[in-house]
Amino acid sequence: METRKLILCCAASAAVSALIAVTATAAAIREEVQPPQLPEQSQPPAVQPESQDHEYILGEWEGRLAVYRTGESEPDSVLDVYLGLLPPADAQALREGIPVEDQTELDRRLEDFMS
Repeated sequence: METRKLILCCAASAAVSALIAVTATAAAIREEVQPPQLPEQSQPPAVQPESQDHEYILGEWEGRLAVYRTGESEPDSVLDVYLGLLPPADAQALREGIPVEDQTELDRRLEDFMS
């Protein structure tokens, strides 16, 4: 009977320890995965390339990756790709604006940023 009590006590202790570990891990994950603070207001990218034969501009809107049509100040679409989670060079390039020639190049570049 003593052995059975000891086994039940150890099992209960292990279950409580596991529950505490899972709760602490979940809390840590929630803190780390929060999106970065968004800026108050975003400006459309100010791309001034030498030639204007591009259809789109990849840029930033409220801290996220956005697709602009050339010459437009409002984004055509905004994706859930946060610049704060990208490599610094990519985030800076998006803040400055990346000209994109056509839909094929746009699809390829978006796939690169989302993978």
